[in-house]
Amino acid sequence: MTEPRRDVTGGRGPADSLEANELLEVRDLQVVYRRRRGLLGRGKDELRAVDGVTLSVREGEAVGLVGESGSGKSTVAQAVTRLVPVDSGSITLRGRPLSAASGKELRDLRRELQMVFQDPYSSLDPSMTIRSALREPLHVLGLKRSVDVERVLHTALDAVGLPTSSLDKFPHEFSGGQRQRIAIARALVPEPTMLILDEAVSALDVSTQAQVLSLLQDLRRERGLAYLFIGHDLAVVRRMSDRIAVMYLGRIVEEGPAERVVSHPAHPYTAALLAAVPDGRKDREHDRRKLIHRGANPDPWNRPVGCSFATRCPFAMDICFEQDPQTTGIRQGGTVDCHLQTSGATLAGEVLGDLVADHEHGGAEYAS
Repeated sequence: MTEPRRDVTGGRGPADSLEANELLEVRDLQVVYRRRRGLLGRGKDELRAVDGVTLSVREGEAVGLVGESGSGKSTVAQAVTRLVPVDSGSITLRGRPLSAASGKELRDLRRELQMVFQDPYSSLDPSMTIRSALREPLHVLGLKRSVDVERVLHTALDAVGLPTSSLDKFPHEFSGGQRQRIAIARALVPEPTMLILDEAVSALDVSTQAQVLSLLQDLRRERGLAYLFIGHDLAVVRRMSDRIAVMYLGRIVEEGPAERVVSHPAHPYTAALLAAVPDGRKDREHDRRKLIHRGANPDPWNRPVGCSFATRCPFAMDICFEQDPQTTGIRQGGTVDCHLQTSGATLAGEVLGDLVADHEHGGAEYAS
């Protein structure tokens, strides 16, 4: 069995990890996909889509989970919401096991934890009116008889800036941004304490995206909501998050306060994600291109020995191709899994700033 990878709980140990305001706790989460090998199918290959992930979200906190497509971040969301089975590890909400809950206990927990998906076009049933779509959570969670349904629906639509006249319309009568507002309203209907936002703005154009992000920030402030904000754009995740965890091939490779992770990344993969965000400055475009990670992801069904990012990293050393890196604390806050922090001549518990600067001005090859 794979060793637990890391603790993304602000440095707390197992004994004191569940604080009074701890909301969601994920420990050593493993989600494994299997396929048969060969023509006769006598063997099986394994893909560890989520490989020992540990993270937590406190009440009212926004935690960002960022990485490229295929990194496993959406699988984490699906595991937390029980849309995919979990192979090992634990998921608790307010200290109550989510993975083992059933019946009324599961309904109560799901009322607190709601999800908003990426695609506003497929997440709403085109044959249902908005009224029916918003009432559905109340029906599924057994709340229809205990609340004033019309008042709840009106309140949810008002919260996302849509008129009550929307209730008798169908999804095709709304724009993409309006549909995502409706999806958010549906998530708000049960009055949750936490939203999981899985690439919730990535399908929207830039101006609409900005409006929805502002809406989410307002809702968090007004309702005290906690967010697990999942995305691939580190600039967007930074705007929405107090803490950020960076995923690569099923593992969290760096985490810490959002400002530290973005301003002073400690892992080359984090630095590469940042370099891939255009800043509009022509004088930096050449250096930016040099820092974008090279090559494609390794085959996740045949994970390489050592650090999985080594084949794409310009700073890779021999040890990177031989051993998994250990989790190392960062003086500026958070942790990182990188041999540069333990075996490199430059870092050892520091951030990548000086090394990246040297690389930019030295002209080392690091092209996409």
